[in-house]
Amino acid sequence: GEDFLLMGSGSGRIFRYTDFKGLAVVGFFKRLDSAYSYILSINPLVSLYQSAPSVADIDGDGFYEMAVGNIYGGVLMFRQEKTVSVEEKTIAEQKMLIFPNPAKQEINVAINQTILDKNTSVFIYNTMGQLLQTEKTEQAKSYININISALPPSVYFCTLVSGGKQYNAVFMKQD
Repeated sequence: GEDFLLMGSGSGRIFRYTDFKGLAVVGFFKRLDSAYSYILSINPLVSLYQSAPSVADIDGDGFYEMAVGNIYGGVLMFRQEKTVSVEEKTIAEQKMLIFPNPAKQEINVAINQTILDKNTSVFIYNTMGQLLQTEKTEQAKSYININISALPPSVYFCTLVSGGKQYNAVFMKQD
C-alpha cells in the first residue's frame, strides 16, 4: 500500500501528502488535497481552531482508525468501516468524462453519444452534498463547458442528468 502523511493545522483542516517514505520526517512531499478531512465543518461542538490527526490500527482488526485532537483536549475518532475498490472503465464504456481533472478555472463534461439528449443538466455538489452549481443545455451537445473559478479548492461531485438517467463523476478544483 501507499503511505500518506496526514498533518493537522491551525484552521482545523487536515492536509494529506504523498511521497512519504517510511519514517522519513524531513523532505518534500506532494500535497494530494487540502481538505482531506475538515473536522470542524462537520461537528460544530469542536474548537474552531487546530487539529492533530493520528492514524493507526488501534484495535488490531486490520482497519485503520483516525484520532483527531483539538486545542481544548477533545478527541474525535473515525473508523474505517470497509475497503472500497473502484472498477476502471474504458473510455468507450464511460458515459461522461470530466477534463481537465484536476482543474483551476473551468471543466469540460464530455458526454458519450449513447446518452446524448437535448435536455441535459449538470449539477455540482460539494463533499457535504450541497448543490453549488447547475448548468443546463437544451441542445444535444457532446460536451458542456462549466466555469468553476468561483469554487474553492476541493473535491467535487458532478451529476449529469440526460435522457432521464443520472451519471456521476468526481473532479478536483485546484488553486
